[in-house]
Amino acid sequence: MTVTFSRLAGTDRTKTAATISRNAATTATGTTAVLVGYDAGADALSAAYLAGRLKATVLLTATLTLSNATATALTRLGVTSVHLIGGTDKISQNVEDLLGWSYGADNVIRHAGTDRIATNLAVLAAGAAITKPTEAFICRAYGSINDGVAAGPIAYANGVPVILLDSTLPSGWASTVKAAGITKLTILGSDAAVPTAVETALKAAGFTLGTRLGGTDSRATAALIANAALTSYGFSTANVGLARGDVPADALAAAPYAGGLKAPVLLTESTTVLGSAAGGFLTQHRATLTTGTVFGSSAAVSDAVVTAAVAAAA
Repeated sequence: MTVTFSRLAGTDRTKTAATISRNAATTATGTTAVLVGYDAGADALSAAYLAGRLKATVLLTATLTLSNATATALTRLGVTSVHLIGGTDKISQNVEDLLGWSYGADNVIRHAGTDRIATNLAVLAAGAAITKPTEAFICRAYGSINDGVAAGPIAYANGVPVILLDSTLPSGWASTVKAAGITKLTILGSDAAVPTAVETALKAAGFTLGTRLGGTDSRATAALIANAALTSYGFSTANVGLARGDVPADALAAAPYAGGLKAPVLLTESTTVLGSAAGGFLTQHRATLTTGTVFGSSAAVSDAVVTAAVAAAA
């Protein structure tokens, strides 16, 4: 079956996120936006879950000033409240004050902690106050966080948060996660990303562990997550997403769109190479694939990569 890909893109990541939000408006029906710093990938992993509970879009902004494309998107979407993810080192007080002037200070809510793990737990608590989750994904907090990217649509659509961990469980971490309602955890990434010692500690803390979704790299892990989305979370291959895998900012902003469509997201090897993991998934499911969405411009996912994706699914 021939797959037809369309592209949602802007000239930079804030504009791409704004373009995605325009198309996600049919599934993100709320009047709330979740705002993340444009270079705060770990915070964006946290954001998808909260955005799903709020039926919100995810937008990106520069740190010191509100990006023009983002401001325009907020107005177009008819937003009445904005949730900021991360501290003032990611989204400055100046941006918060500007949003407070536009929407009222009480309608601008910041979720932040002393580090990305604490911020992640603050976001978890905010989402759980709306609807308690029963399971979550575990992703490494430092180094490459790309293993968690493909879980964003599941976090958004199914209310399964991505929780960040380092090599040990911080004091109070397990009780906070349990208080949110979570009893089952699934680790994303290989043993090199999330050591077996963490797995042992999670079991000792009383959590049930699902089968680890870990490939040889983040692109292979994304393909495993995509297959899990199909088998365990009600996703389909009627639409599949494709985003740059080595710098996945566009994929992070795509969670509301892909989650709303129940579409798995694959990561490319690079801007110019599709990669065997994404290609293998497309070939495996070619009988049911119909349409695809590329997140990001041709500078992020080249036309040659899209051509290779079509060929893999043929």
